[in-house]
Amino acid sequence: MISDEMSRLLFKVRKPGRYVGGELGALNSDLKHAADVRVVLCYPDLYEVGADNGGIQLLYQCLNHVPDILCHRVFCPDLDLEQALHATGVGLWTLESHEPVRDYHFLGFSLATELSYINLITVLKSSALPVIAANRGDADSWVFAGGPAGYNPEPVAAFIDFFVLGEAEDVLPQLLVQLWQRRATPRTERLAWLSQQPGVYVPACYQFEYQGVQIAATRYLGRGQERVTRLVAKSFQDAVKTLRPVLPAVETVFDRDNVQILRGCPHKCRFCQISFITTPVRERPADDVVSEAMASLAYSGREGVSLLSLSSSDHTQIEDMIGRIESELTPKQVSVTLPSLRVDTFNETLAVKSRAVRDTGLTLAPEGGSQRMRDVVSKHISEEQILRSLQVACRAGMTRMKLYFVIGLPGEDESDLLAIADLGRKLVDAARELGHNKFKVTISCSILVPKPHTPFQWLRQISREEAEAKLNFLKKNEKGRNVELRWHDPQMAELEGILSRGDRRMATALLAAHDRGCRLDAWNEHLNYGFWLEALAQTGFETTQCLRARDTEEILPWQWVNTGVPLAYLKKEHEKTQQMLATSEAEMQVAGQAL
Repeated sequence: MISDEMSRLLFKVRKPGRYVGGELGALNSDLKHAADVRVVLCYPDLYEVGADNGGIQLLYQCLNHVPDILCHRVFCPDLDLEQALHATGVGLWTLESHEPVRDYHFLGFSLATELSYINLITVLKSSALPVIAANRGDADSWVFAGGPAGYNPEPVAAFIDFFVLGEAEDVLPQLLVQLWQRRATPRTERLAWLSQQPGVYVPACYQFEYQGVQIAATRYLGRGQERVTRLVAKSFQDAVKTLRPVLPAVETVFDRDNVQILRGCPHKCRFCQISFITTPVRERPADDVVSEAMASLAYSGREGVSLLSLSSSDHTQIEDMIGRIESELTPKQVSVTLPSLRVDTFNETLAVKSRAVRDTGLTLAPEGGSQRMRDVVSKHISEEQILRSLQVACRAGMTRMKLYFVIGLPGEDESDLLAIADLGRKLVDAARELGHNKFKVTISCSILVPKPHTPFQWLRQISREEAEAKLNFLKKNEKGRNVELRWHDPQMAELEGILSRGDRRMATALLAAHDRGCRLDAWNEHLNYGFWLEALAQTGFETTQCLRARDTEEILPWQWVNTGVPLAYLKKEHEKTQQMLATSEAEMQVAGQAL
C-alpha cells in the first residue's frame, strides 16, 4: 500500500503513474510475506523507457519462477521526485510493494547504454544505499549489474559489487540464492566466492596501477580465473517466454509487444558491439515465435508486435513466421514490425506482409554513403541493392524509407559525406520515377563511438567540434525535396565515447558530474554538457585524451572480459580497417562458425 507520505510526494510530481505500480502482469506483493531472497531489478532510466525493456521483462519472470526468490522493479526517478525524496528523507520504493529499495537483499542494474551511468548514482542515492561499493557492510544490499554497457565494467566499478556478464537467465537465480545462503560469512569472503563463479566479474578482486592515461599494470586478488568469460544461455529456445509481460501503467516510448526471434548476428560489422557480444547466432523455431506472439497480444491487447533481433531477415523461417502472424493479426488491425532488416535479404514478400495493417515504412542501415565507407565497416551492400530495396518498398505501397549512417569513420572525407546526401536524392528521384511523388526519405546520422570488444576499439573518436563540422557540411549539401536529415547530438556522442572506454578512475568524474546536477544524460532536454566539462576538468580528465587512439598492445580496461571472440580476430579486422579493406561474406561466415 502507498503510505500517506508517499501520496503527498506523488501529488507534487509530474507523472505519478511512473511510481505507483499495480500493472497487469506484475507480482504485486508486500515484504511481510516475501520469499527468502528479495531482489529489485532496475533499468536506470525513466519508467517509460525501461518498463518495456526485454531484458528486464525476461529476468523478472526468470527470478519470480524460483520459489525462494521475490523479484520487484524500480526505475530512475525524474528530477521532481528525486528532489522530493531528498527533501523529505523518504527512500525510493519498488513498484510492487511500495517498500524501500534498501530493504531488499539485492539491487540489480541493466546497463543498456553508457549514458545511463549517471542514473545509477541517482538510484543509489535516492535509495539511501552507500554509493561506493567499498563502503557497504555485511548488512547492506548487494548491488550487481549486467547488460551491454557493462562489458567495460570499469567506469562504474566503484559502485558495483559484482557484474554478471552475458545471458544471465540460466545462472542468475541460483547465484543469488547461493550468495544469500552465505549471508553469515563476512562480505569479503562472499566476494571471494563470487570471483569463482562463471560469468561473474568482481571489481574488488582487481587492482590497477596507472602511468599517465594508460594502465601500467594490474593485480588479480580473486580465486577463480583472471579473465571472466561471458555467459551463453544453454538453450535460447527454452528461455522463459514472456507470454504475460508486465503492461506499463503509463504510455511508453515503444508501445508494442516484443518477441525475440534471433540472438547474435552473422555479419559482424566492425563498429557493432552488440554483434560481437552475442555470439553465437541462434534462432528460435517459427512455431515458438508465432505462439508467443499470439499469446502475448491476446493478453496485452496492444496494436503491434515487434519481432526483435539484430538482423530479422536472416532468420531462416522469417517469411513463414511473418506470414502466419500477419494472417492472424491483419483482420484485427494489429501490425507486425521487423526493426532490423538487411538490404540484401529484404524482398517483396516481407514488404507486403509487414505493411498489411499500416505503412510502417522501410528502415535500412547502409552505415556508409560511399562504397569505401561501407567497406571500412565491412557492410556488404551496394548502392544498387539499396535502390532495388526502394523499388520493392514502392511496389508494396510503402511511402517512406529511413536510412541509418555512421559519420566519423576512419578515412572519411567530404566525398563520403556528399555520397550520403546524393543517395537520399537518388532514392527520392527513383521513387518519383515509379510514380511515388510524395515518397519521403529520412537520413539519420550517428557519430562513430569506438566500442570495447570490437575491431574499432583502438580507434580515435572524432571530437565534438569535428562532428559538428561534418554535420554542418552535410546539412549544407542535403537539400533534396522530401529528404529529411536527422542526427545524433555530438555532445552526447562525445560523452558516450569518454565513458565507454574509460577506466576505473572515471568514477570520480561521474560523482563530480552528479554533484553538479547532471541527470538523465540520454535525454536532450536534460543533458548539461557544460557541467560535464567542468566535472572532467576538476577530476583531471582531458577529452582529447579520453577519445585518443589506443595502441593494440596496451592494457585495456575491459580486457579481463572474454566475449568469446579472440583478440587475434579483432586485431586482424582492425588491420583491415587501416587498409580500407572489407572482410568478404565467405570469410565472415567461416569466422562466425569458429566464434
